[in-house]
Amino acid sequence: MMRPFWLLTLAACVSRVGDQLLTVALPITVLSASGSMLLGVLSLGVMYAPYLLSPLLGVIIDRYDRRAVFAAAEITRAITVALLPPLLDGGHLAAAFTVLLVSGTAGAAASITSDFHLIPTLVPPDRVEWAYGRHSGLLQVARFAGPALAGVSVGALGVSATIWLNAATFLLTAAVAGVLPRGSGAAAAGEPGGLREMFGAGVAEFRRDHRIVRLTFALAAYNLGSGGLAGLFVVVATGTWHWPVEQVGLAWSASALATMAGSLLSRRMFPRASVERRITLWLAVCAAGGLLGLAGHPVPVLIGVYAIGLGEGGMNVATLSFRQDVIRAAYSGRVNSIIRMFVMAAIPLSSLVLGSAAGTGRAALMFAPAVAGAGAALAAWGPVDRAWHRYRPRHVKGRGHRSRPVTRSERTVSRV
Repeated sequence: MMRPFWLLTLAACVSRVGDQLLTVALPITVLSASGSMLLGVLSLGVMYAPYLLSPLLGVIIDRYDRRAVFAAAEITRAITVALLPPLLDGGHLAAAFTVLLVSGTAGAAASITSDFHLIPTLVPPDRVEWAYGRHSGLLQVARFAGPALAGVSVGALGVSATIWLNAATFLLTAAVAGVLPRGSGAAAAGEPGGLREMFGAGVAEFRRDHRIVRLTFALAAYNLGSGGLAGLFVVVATGTWHWPVEQVGLAWSASALATMAGSLLSRRMFPRASVERRITLWLAVCAAGGLLGLAGHPVPVLIGVYAIGLGEGGMNVATLSFRQDVIRAAYSGRVNSIIRMFVMAAIPLSSLVLGSAAGTGRAALMFAPAVAGAGAALAAWGPVDRAWHRYRPRHVKGRGHRSRPVTRSERTVSRV
């Protein structure tokens, strides 16, 4: 029964390694073709821009067969990525960036479909959080191994072959979709109305439960403070501590292992806590990591960075489980797409904030946004946590995971 889940997870790990290949190879290719460092950096950033359109993608995901949407998105990514080497070799930068936007849009659709539709259908209801933990943890292993493999691939095969290898990983993931169960969308389920009506219904569903709105604000506030932490760490390690690039890369890659540990231990570290309380506790771990960063010395900063990675891994699994538990299945694509739009939009803003703070050269200012973002997230989420423990129904387990999905009347009680 668990075989499709492990196949999807394995394919996702291969695809994640492929993403790391592209992360290394694409900026090198764009820089070589254009001579512009700005375009080299933007070549990766442009792939995240489509997340601003994710609410529209959510309508498509909810309307059609989710397995078909996932397969089509992965095939689109394979085709568009494969087009990059000839376009860049020919100097067609505008066309290449257009292809990147299409690829990023397909990537957003594939990610939302996999995270919020496919994984929950491949495991028993009482093992959804366990599945998210295993899936997220193994993806972090792929993230850790990816940069090293990318360097070997570029050196042995060349940049173009590395990009084509990445395209092949998407075809593998699309092939795995063939063994997954079908998941009918709104068209098959008979939901009335066209795309506009479905979009409006998705927005209304997002606003209906105040816990979802608060969770969105909490995650966006957290990302506003810590979303650009990778760039900040690289700048501080190279510019202030004068570490060699190899040491910086190894130290940051190790943060993926901390995130993996948090993903695998999300529930085990707090086995008697509800999912609402686990979100609070993992946010507190992230805040503690930010406080260590204020010291400015390499040792406490590294410990703080790894604590933040640990907290993020656990928090991601807990929030995914909470959203799966609360959001009604028919609206899952639309509501989660709206959440992701706000959360992802905070990342480039965080880079701007943390980059400006790094320019001051003062450790307290550099890591203060991370502490402030985690604090704001705790303040936004705290009322939801307290309300659940104050008003939880007697027939719902107060410790650990819920014994069944929460009903609409229970959601009303928990609103804050």
